[in-house]
Amino acid sequence: MAAASDAQRMTRGARHAFLTLAVALLLVMAASPVFTVVYANSTAGQLRTQLQAACGFAHDLGTATLPASPRPSRFGVSLVADARAQWRALRCPGDLPVPPGLARWAAYYHLEAS
Repeated sequence: MAAASDAQRMTRGARHAFLTLAVALLLVMAASPVFTVVYANSTAGQLRTQLQAACGFAHDLGTATLPASPRPSRFGVSLVADARAQWRALRCPGDLPVPPGLARWAAYYHLEAS
C-alpha cells in the first residue's frame, strides 16, 4: 500500500484539535456519574424536606379540635378528615390522635372519621 499523500494527511492543528476533543469527551464521560450522584442526593434531600413539611401540615390540621357547639361546618370537618387521610397516604411517622368531636361531626356529615 502506498503512503498517504500530503493532501490526505491531517494537519498538525487538526490532530491537536482531535486529541483535545477526545480528551475533553473522556473527562466528561468520567465525571458524569459523579454529577449524577450529587444531583440525585440533592433531589432526595429536597423531597424528604417537602414530605416532612406536608406531614407536619397534615398532622396540625388533622388533630384540630372540633367544637361541640356551635355546629362546625361540613367544610371544616372535611378539612380535618381529609388532612388525616393525607397523613396516612403519605405514611407519615408517629401517631395521629383522633381529635375530640371528629367522630360525632363526621358521622353527622357522613364523612370518614378514621
